[in-house]
Amino acid sequence: VVARPGRKVQALIEEVKSSSSDGTLLLPQRDSVESGNVIGGDLLSDGPALAQWVEGLLSLGKKEMVICQLCYADGETNVRVNVGADMVAEYVRQKAANSSTTVAISYIASPSTVHMMPTSAISSHDMNKERTSLYTLPFTYLLSQSQRDVPDPLSTNAEYS
Repeated sequence: VVARPGRKVQALIEEVKSSSSDGTLLLPQRDSVESGNVIGGDLLSDGPALAQWVEGLLSLGKKEMVICQLCYADGETNVRVNVGADMVAEYVRQKAANSSTTVAISYIASPSTVHMMPTSAISSHDMNKERTSLYTLPFTYLLSQSQRDVPDPLSTNAEYS
């Protein structure tokens, strides 16, 4: 778990302490001259340190790690926070390539969330949509209505206006 230092992290710690769960809560910690031991981290100011902390969890020897990106902030800060989360996840994913741990990345989505899709993902969708299950049909329709002339961000020839 990574969360900004403050009352929400403290409430989470208290909730876990009072539960009967056999799970383990792992939180990043750092020393602060002003406030002593600080539990939690801020993606905007602590991104690299958080990436290294999550990378350190690979040494626990678990078979799988799921990085759930459940961050949100208002306005343009949301973009910066999510870019920070993406950078942490990509860093850990690359480091996991040299370990026995498989890393999966999970996102929370809302109607206001936008994700760029490479042309290859849209092509794959088009090839597989005939085999889609009933409950995914609405999403198939939404994707088919999306803008398809957006340049592939992974292409070296991508042009943006």
